[in-house]
Amino acid sequence: MKLVNDLDFQNVLAEYTNLINQKLSSYLDKSFCLYEQMYYCVMNGAKRIRPLLLLSVCSDKNDALPFACAIEFIHNYSLIHDDLPAMDNDTYRRNQLTCHKKFGEANAILTGDALLNLACEIIIDKCLKQNNQKYLRAAKKIFNAAGINGMIKGQVLDIESENININENQLKQIHLNKTSALIRASLEAGIILDDASESLIKKISELGNKIGLAFQIKDDIFDCDEEKNKATYVSMYGLEKTSAIFNNIVHEIYLDIEKLNGDYNFFKDLVKYIMNRKN
Repeated sequence: MKLVNDLDFQNVLAEYTNLINQKLSSYLDKSFCLYEQMYYCVMNGAKRIRPLLLLSVCSDKNDALPFACAIEFIHNYSLIHDDLPAMDNDTYRRNQLTCHKKFGEANAILTGDALLNLACEIIIDKCLKQNNQKYLRAAKKIFNAAGINGMIKGQVLDIESENININENQLKQIHLNKTSALIRASLEAGIILDDASESLIKKISELGNKIGLAFQIKDDIFDCDEEKNKATYVSMYGLEKTSAIFNNIVHEIYLDIEKLNGDYNFFKDLVKYIMNRKN
């Protein structure tokens, strides 16, 4: 499915990405040595998929921006820890040395911890300033997805799957928790902040799971030539069938987003942009 107007979309995408980057940078003043490491890991050309998704379903972008930045800090903390020697032991992230390779393992652990704590501070501060339960509801969605019932659960399941044979449902559970949970929570938080109905929140939540699953399957396709000791869709089904599974999920996603009522044109085009990404 093609974008309605690619030039208009690219302009809005750049505008929102710049808005997110400026706000992220404002939280990282580099007054202490750890801020340099936080800045190095966060401000390095990331696509900002999760904060963009949050803003895409919320009409008041400035009001939602702290939540968008917080979820990006959470995402980046998870990447720093995922790259550590005890986890994936990666050398490069986004074409630069990973945090532990650049600053040392202890500093990388602390940098990840600091980003997670900063995300908590940002969201708590926003909730305290607003006399509205929706901010607490949005916060709960984010932290639930980031914790033992979401991303961290997925990380544990991923570690436990190393060097063993797992079935399709087990692999799907890894992806739904490790990747989909935070993507789903980005959309849930944004739509809650937009005062959406419960039925719309449910639809967006289901969409978020599908988008996250498709996102991870596409990553499996991108990484199919790498030597890994963990199960992926490609290792389980082969490249051809994995591509077919991906295309089927994307087809479902496009059908679902076309059924949404309201002004969600940027969200719809953003999803298409994510599904069509080349890296």
